[in-house]
Amino acid sequence: MSSLLLPLSLGVFTIVITFQQQSAAQRQRIEDRDAAELQRAEDRNASRLQREQDKQEAELLRKQEKDLDKQRYENGRFDAYIQQMGKLLKESNGSIMSSQVTATLARIETLNIFRQLDPQRNVQIIRFLYEAKQLTDTPENPSLDLSTAKLLKIDFRDAAVNEKQLDQLSLRGIFLLKATFIGIKMSNINFSRTKFDTTNFSLAEIHDADFSFAEFYNTSFTSTSFSSTIFAEATFKNVNFSCKNIRDVDFKHSTLAHADFSFSVVYNADFSSASLENVNFSHTLLFNPKFPSATLKGVDFSLAELYNPDFSNAQLTNLNFASTNLIVANVTGAKVFNTNFHQSSGVASIFNYTSLSDCDFWHSNLKHAVFYKANLNQVNFSRANLYKTNFTYANMAKSELNNTLSIQDAILPNETSAHDENLVKDGQADCNISHISGWTLSNGNITTVISNKSSSNCQFALQSLSIGATMYQRVSLSDKWDSNFWTHSEAVLSAKMSTGVLIDLKGLQKNNSVSSKETLSSNEEQINLLLHNDIWELEVFIKFNATASHSNMNNYWCDDIKLYIIYGTYLELRQVNIPANATWNQNGVTIAGGHGQGTATDQLFLSRGLFVDGDQTVVIADYWNHRIMQWKNGDTTNGQVVAGGNGEGKGLHQLQYPTDVLIGKEADSLIICDRMNERVVQWSRLSGTTQGEILIDNIDCFGLAMDEHRYLYVSDYVKHEVRRYQLGEKNGTLVAGGNGKGNDTNQLNEPAYLFVDRKQTVYVSDHYNHRVMKWNKGAKEGIVAAGGQGEGSALTQLKNPNGIFVDTLGTLYVADTYNHRVMRWTQGDKIQGTVIVGGNGKGEGANQFSGPYGFSFDRQDNLYVVDMNNDRVQRFSIE
Repeated sequence: MSSLLLPLSLGVFTIVITFQQQSAAQRQRIEDRDAAELQRAEDRNASRLQREQDKQEAELLRKQEKDLDKQRYENGRFDAYIQQMGKLLKESNGSIMSSQVTATLARIETLNIFRQLDPQRNVQIIRFLYEAKQLTDTPENPSLDLSTAKLLKIDFRDAAVNEKQLDQLSLRGIFLLKATFIGIKMSNINFSRTKFDTTNFSLAEIHDADFSFAEFYNTSFTSTSFSSTIFAEATFKNVNFSCKNIRDVDFKHSTLAHADFSFSVVYNADFSSASLENVNFSHTLLFNPKFPSATLKGVDFSLAELYNPDFSNAQLTNLNFASTNLIVANVTGAKVFNTNFHQSSGVASIFNYTSLSDCDFWHSNLKHAVFYKANLNQVNFSRANLYKTNFTYANMAKSELNNTLSIQDAILPNETSAHDENLVKDGQADCNISHISGWTLSNGNITTVISNKSSSNCQFALQSLSIGATMYQRVSLSDKWDSNFWTHSEAVLSAKMSTGVLIDLKGLQKNNSVSSKETLSSNEEQINLLLHNDIWELEVFIKFNATASHSNMNNYWCDDIKLYIIYGTYLELRQVNIPANATWNQNGVTIAGGHGQGTATDQLFLSRGLFVDGDQTVVIADYWNHRIMQWKNGDTTNGQVVAGGNGEGKGLHQLQYPTDVLIGKEADSLIICDRMNERVVQWSRLSGTTQGEILIDNIDCFGLAMDEHRYLYVSDYVKHEVRRYQLGEKNGTLVAGGNGKGNDTNQLNEPAYLFVDRKQTVYVSDHYNHRVMKWNKGAKEGIVAAGGQGEGSALTQLKNPNGIFVDTLGTLYVADTYNHRVMRWTQGDKIQGTVIVGGNGKGEGANQFSGPYGFSFDRQDNLYVVDMNNDRVQRFSIE
């Protein structure tokens, strides 16, 4: 049996081995077949790739050959054109336009060549014609007419001189797509009736340009500056005008849609009869903008400032003036629909004959505005300040004046005068009530009695002779005055009273301490108390002071006690908007001093700086008398010593050669540069003040200024710098100079007086550099704003300038001390100034100065000048 099993096993083994060998062979054949197929596929792919590569190389070669042919062709056409035009120029003595036939041939050939050449050669054609003066407009040689030409991707930097200047270029009526004018200075150019699409003018400077009837689409003027440019009857769509300076630009009858002027500075732009839709002027400064008879829809002026804007007879629909400052706006005869004036300022604006529908003036400031014969429908004046607003003959619902913040002294449509609710409770005595209702009696006895003069009138009267009497009433301001918005407001108290009665109006802090106080006597009609941000309550405190010589207690009385608030903002106090062509009477009137040098209260001694308050009170730094003098409006006989006057010295009750003074409204105080004591001091204006306090010590100060954020700016004539301080701060922040004594643009040479505008731009009278420097906020160097041409008497020069002032139009006024004149330098003319007063030689005449030093303007634009060596202050009335 075993002999059978062995052969059988061997047979099975042989079969298995054979089967495995056959399977392995089959797998090998499959693998060989797959490998062969893969190789064939790779070979086919490589062959295909090679064919494609060969094809691409052939196509590239053909393209290169074609491009070379085109290049050769275009070079040939370019050379032929240049030769042909050169021949025409030679034959026409350099003026193709001198012959109609030659001009026509040149036009046809040039339009034809533009269609055949690429942008690079086309710009060379333009440069050739420009340099040959065939694209300049002059009376003797008008420009070649290239209208209807279509040019793509022209970079005009390649046509400009040194890639920066284009002067007297004329390309009227052409079409430019994706053109570039970046950074080019252009003057006297003419692109009238030209169409621009996707064109870039960024960083360009454009002067005396004509773009009338032009069309602009998707075009950028970002950071471009304009002056004397005409866009009359032009069309704009998706255009960015966010520019640093737009001056004297004519947009009359133009059409603007989706244009952006945000954050720009615009002077004298004229949009008369223009159409503006969805245009953005937010955060823009506009001086003297004109929109008469224009149509504005969906235009955004939010947070903008408009000085003397003219919207007369315009149609305004869906506009946004939220938080906008409209200074003396003229909206006469306009139609205004669905427009937002939230928290705007329209002080002294004119809405005569205006139609307003669905407009919202919530929380706006319309003090002194006029709505004579206006039509008002669904107009919201909630929380608006309508102090002395005139609604004479206006067509409006009485309810539209509900919930105003103030309507004091406003004239209603029926010509009656409106009044705010008296903040004093029971300010009018009531004889039907025996006790003193609403008042707290602090001592003595006061009763109500019938007036001696009228049986229909009742009065508060003293009841006892023994000690007199006092009573008071407090008024919380928590729901009546927002100190953050109405920053420069004042409480007004009036009353009728007899001799022997005084009324104190006090501003109380949270801890009941007195922040400020004014006193009303029988010979005054009213008193005004400035409201500081630390005042929480007002207290009306009445004192009856009887004397033994009066037996009738009814002789001591008061009645009709009224208290209200005049709401105001900083903008009103700093608003000096002098017309660009203003003139002043050339003969000044002496309003302080003028009685020779001396220490009497009617004399001055080599005075320096001055400050004019809102009520025309003049405060003067009386330099050699070591004091600050105050002259109230109308009193030209004697001044009042309000700080110092205790001899030269270092005590807190003394001053030593003060050079400048300003009134700090927040604390009703004087801030003084106490020069030779090397300090800045503050003196309260409250009566009884006998000494000041030191704000900044160890500083060689000369000039002072304060911005609307209550930062104090001080010039240091030894360190040749200007620093900005928060009140209470000792070190300050450098804002101008600080690089040693010198005449470079980052240096000063004994800086004197200062002015700071709303953008915190600092103007410095650079005394011994005979110039005025302008330092923008954050700048590392200044810009010469006036002078800088060396010491001299020409209109381009200054000689030791001192006092300076900048109005809302940006016009700079300078006391040119040793040329004995006051000069005006407008924004548009930085080369030379004009003399506005003085300039008649050194002297004592009414039209002369002997060293004009500090000066300022009042709200009526009258000019006040310290005539240093004549020891007087002169007022020059505006004409």
